[in-house]
Amino acid sequence: MNTRMAVGTPVRDHMLKMMDCFNEAEILGAEIDAQSQTDMILETLPDSFNQFKLNFNMSKMDMTLSELMKELQAAEAIMKPKAQAHFFQSSSKLNPKGKKFKKKQTKGKG
Repeated sequence: MNTRMAVGTPVRDHMLKMMDCFNEAEILGAEIDAQSQTDMILETLPDSFNQFKLNFNMSKMDMTLSELMKELQAAEAIMKPKAQAHFFQSSSKLNPKGKKFKKKQTKGKG
């Protein structure tokens, strides 16, 4: 498998793509056990998930692919920079004020 998760894409999208690949392989006659599927997914993750992979392997976790997806999404949410989240919140608050200000100016001129 040459599939790799591109940095910046949601881990959910990558998981769904990998699960689709496993289903296609099964249809073609391949038998990939659950542990191998999990290992393949972990190997396709970018370096930003190295801490997650270390914790996963050290704890010897055993979970289904849907459980793994939930855990990866939780890890992804933790890894997102808070400054970036704050920027988006601030931007969404400023846009409506800017629009109202422009409308008031236009009404005053006409």
